[in-house]
Amino acid sequence: MCAIGDDSKEASIICTALLRQMGAPLVVARANDRMHQRILQLVGAHQIINPEQEFGKRFASRLLYRHVIADTTLGEDLMLTEICVQPSMAGRTLVDLELPRRFGIMVVGIRRGDTKRIDKPSPTEMLREDDTMIIASSESAIPRLIKEV
Repeated sequence: MCAIGDDSKEASIICTALLRQMGAPLVVARANDRMHQRILQLVGAHQIINPEQEFGKRFASRLLYRHVIADTTLGEDLMLTEICVQPSMAGRTLVDLELPRRFGIMVVGIRRGDTKRIDKPSPTEMLREDDTMIIASSESAIPRLIKEV
């Protein structure tokens, strides 16, 4: 892991190159901007992170979609998101909502009320206003779901 701070891009590039030269099986490096990211790719970093950019994306998502409680990126275009049940969903079942067909969303868990426990979703059980759903989807599915449901 090469996580040298903002002050020295050159040092992080050299560190990443040396780690690769020493045969490190996985080199994760921290980039400050796109150019820095590109150079780290060129010297052989396997994975590049930009914490400020990641935080900015999550914060913007929270501002735009107030019903989103938390989200985690799982892959190139796969997210795990905890979202409040929308008022129009309450009293309906997952079968009624047809989320996989309409939005490409899979509900993988339901949290009832304020509990910490997450239960396996039942497709025929009615959703409640105080429920939250844990869903797996593409990033683009979340705004469509909130807008259309």
